[in-house]
Amino acid sequence: MDVGAGAPSSAARAAADALTAAELAADRFASLIGETPGRLGLAFTAERGGPVTIHVWPDATTAAAAVSSAPGTTNPDTHVANSHEVTGTVRTPAPSALHVALTPPLPPMAFDEVGLPAQTVRAIVRAVAPVLRARRFPDAAAPPRWIADGEAEGLAGYVDGYVWATAAHRAAPTGSRERLTYASPVETTMTVRLMRLLERGALPSAADVMAGRVTTLDDADLAAVHVSLHATLVAALGDRPPRALYPVATSDGIASPGDSTPPDIAALMSAAGAADLDHVWRERIAAAKPAGWDCPARAISQLPGDRDWLLIGGPDRPDAPQTIAWRLGDDRDTSLAISGRVSILLGSRSGSVARVLFGRRDDGCLAVEFGPGTLALVRCDASTRTVTTIAAIDRPILRPGQTIQFEVVIIQGRVAVFVDGKETLTKDIEASSVTGAWGLGVTSGSAVAWRGLSSGR
Repeated sequence: MDVGAGAPSSAARAAADALTAAELAADRFASLIGETPGRLGLAFTAERGGPVTIHVWPDATTAAAAVSSAPGTTNPDTHVANSHEVTGTVRTPAPSALHVALTPPLPPMAFDEVGLPAQTVRAIVRAVAPVLRARRFPDAAAPPRWIADGEAEGLAGYVDGYVWATAAHRAAPTGSRERLTYASPVETTMTVRLMRLLERGALPSAADVMAGRVTTLDDADLAAVHVSLHATLVAALGDRPPRALYPVATSDGIASPGDSTPPDIAALMSAAGAADLDHVWRERIAAAKPAGWDCPARAISQLPGDRDWLLIGGPDRPDAPQTIAWRLGDDRDTSLAISGRVSILLGSRSGSVARVLFGRRDDGCLAVEFGPGTLALVRCDASTRTVTTIAAIDRPILRPGQTIQFEVVIIQGRVAVFVDGKETLTKDIEASSVTGAWGLGVTSGSAVAWRGLSSGR
């Protein structure tokens, strides 16, 4: 497989990261269908369509232009990798070139520092997944969406988890109450979505998912359902590779398997099998204990340090003023201390602000915000998506490209904010305002690095 990079400055690093992601996805796919990892490279030789080139472009506009100008691209399948509208565009049935947008569109300085962002890696794997299937099973029909989504996101989750675990084991702190629990934010957030659907009685049946009868869920919830059910089915097969899931597809999901489907897989696809699968699926969701970051926008990813994170704001638009990542399993009562270093890697047109949030409730939360022209304590209203200032100091605090050391300490209703070791802002609030989860926020159109992040009481 050949990997090429477009405009990003560290083209060689981007190419290496992209190639690693694609190879990990290929090895995992080989394992799932019962073949030897490392041998699936045959799918990319001349006898099966020639090498595949992965183009990593600086932004979605450039990637779309490259696709539209490519010869033979008349019916592209677009796979939205996350809510930031990053797309990997795949030509059917088995293209020789994949075009993926760099997300976020970081400037050279920031890109050199963080490498290929996790969102881009997932977009690459999602683009590679249908190529692997199409070249391994060239005569197979396209699978139902829940299998295709489960396959693509499952491979992306595997690669994401591998990269995440590798980063998490670098000098992880031990014996400390501040030690963070490592889990891929994408997988954690999907689990949280599924648990909420189950609690509300809104989780569809396995049979309805298989038959494509689910129309009441938004795209993010539906994607989580597809991935989870696919994983449950694969687990239910035990040691038997789910090879038959890939070449077999029907118009009504997999409720009516083909004549060549192995008996044990056909049994799982039957009405009785779907009911059994549904029971196991719900038990797995109910027993889940998610930990780590809950970030619905898939916007937080691990940086090389063990307590270093990159948080990316969504598209710069007024109806989505900020992106939030909540820390699970670390709720507070009336005291909180969060410290670390923060820097703005990518600024927005309207001005970038990094926020430390606390006191999560249904109607909103409180936050300390660091920005180019202010340090402030604010209230974020969840229903109106507005921010109200409680206390502020109007002076430059954090400009794009600058790094500051910060500490937010809240004890008995008193908020104290330290910048580079100096107490810079204090304000008294109701002690109960601290109760609940804490998290990180960034305004839309921005990217912020949080380093050495730690929390205590």
